[in-house]
Amino acid sequence: MVGVILEQQKMPHHYFCLAGVTKTHSFTLEIESSKQLDAESQTGLLEFLRDSIRLEGEVGAAEWKDDEIEQRWKKR
Repeated sequence: MVGVILEQQKMPHHYFCLAGVTKTHSFTLEIESSKQLDAESQTGLLEFLRDSIRLEGEVGAAEWKDDEIEQRWKKR
């Protein structure tokens, strides 16, 4: 899963997150910008996260229900 949100604080900035669940672990890669990014920068970073990062090994079952994923996530 990859996502981006615009956080509205004193200084608007973007927060990007790549998250996943494997058979035994869960993980996140979080990137927070120091300023609000333009559309081209957002697209480039999202494409990098989607296309350039690979997991080698066994992945979790795609048929997991949301509550199963949440339980595994909380175990980490």
